[in-house]
Amino acid sequence: MQKRHLVQPIEQTLRHPGLTERNRIYEVESKKRTPRSSRRR
Repeated sequence: MQKRHLVQPIEQTLRHPGLTERNRIYEVESKKRTPRSSRRR
């Protein structure tokens, strides 16, 4: 990976609410950035 982008403010990124919550946030944010045609419902 050559480059990463933050999907939330740095303060939230540095806070660690636990893996379950972090994974939930990642899923929500990644779906916002994925073309709708490639998502399954």
